[in-house]
Amino acid sequence: MIEPLQYEPIIEKLVEKTKAGRVPWEDHGNSQFRCDLDQYKFFVWRYDDGYGLRMEDEYQRVLFSLRAEEEIIYSNPEKEHLFQTLSDLFELARRKALSVPDKLAGVAELLDKI
Repeated sequence: MIEPLQYEPIIEKLVEKTKAGRVPWEDHGNSQFRCDLDQYKFFVWRYDDGYGLRMEDEYQRVLFSLRAEEEIIYSNPEKEHLFQTLSDLFELARRKALSVPDKLAGVAELLDKI
């Protein structure tokens, strides 16, 4: 039997570094965001009832790809954790790529002048 990949620590570090503002996320269109870390690329996206994450190397070969869907009742706590982690990563990447905090601050200033 093949041992499962240990991608969880990578995802946790990606979330942590994104929270710290150290990961350069960019808008990649269609509710998808991308960051380039040297020779590796990460893509995070939202679809119907879930989120996805893919890691590629410099030759665009997929190293891992995950999807997590929202469930009313999770039968497995690991599935729920993965869904929440990918959801958080997507939202953090979206905010960074679209400069949401800066834009909100700008709108607040405009509203103060009215």
